[in-house]
Amino acid sequence: MPTQILQIKPELELTFRGPFDKVVTSTLRLRNPGSDVVAFKVKTTAPKRYCVRPNSGLVQPNSEVEVAVMLQPFEYDPAEKARHKFMVQSLLVKSGAVESLDELWKSATAETLMDSKLKVVLDPGTDQARADPTNQATATSTPSPAGEKQNQQQQQQAAAKQPQKQQQDGSSPTAPRKEPSARQPPRPAVRIRCAAYSRRFNA
Repeated sequence: MPTQILQIKPELELTFRGPFDKVVTSTLRLRNPGSDVVAFKVKTTAPKRYCVRPNSGLVQPNSEVEVAVMLQPFEYDPAEKARHKFMVQSLLVKSGAVESLDELWKSATAETLMDSKLKVVLDPGTDQARADPTNQATATSTPSPAGEKQNQQQQQQAAAKQPQKQQQDGSSPTAPRKEPSARQPPRPAVRIRCAAYSRRFNA
């Protein structure tokens, strides 16, 4: 297999930074330093988890193409390790103009194909860390002795006035009613409609 002619950035790892309750995009940059046109194709071990635009195409000589890799929303589990991988395949186009990329790839052989593999890295980021209640510190203030004594006196005075007010009104003490709390339903993660899912490959 020939050496990869494309200069791929990043070279080894494709990082996605959270939070992961929405679409997260990472960018692949494919640069062609040669004098021939190069065809490329992006594959992954988890094609339904990623949308890739464009997932195939041509890189002109001394030019660069940016590929947007979009990770679909999911529930992140810190204990789960991402084992997804991507592969960038490339092929020299000697004849210049290309009528059909599909025909070009079908006619390719193992001796003409070039490929590079990248590992997926999931970075939860600071937002995800803040969302973890175990990482949140509760700030408490310690009142001074004088302030604490003053608060106790105010509470005793308020408690002494409460029965007198209830007798004057002719009403019996009742427990305050608790208003039902309106819980907001969780917002569903928004997935994007993708007509450019990456092709599958087995790592």
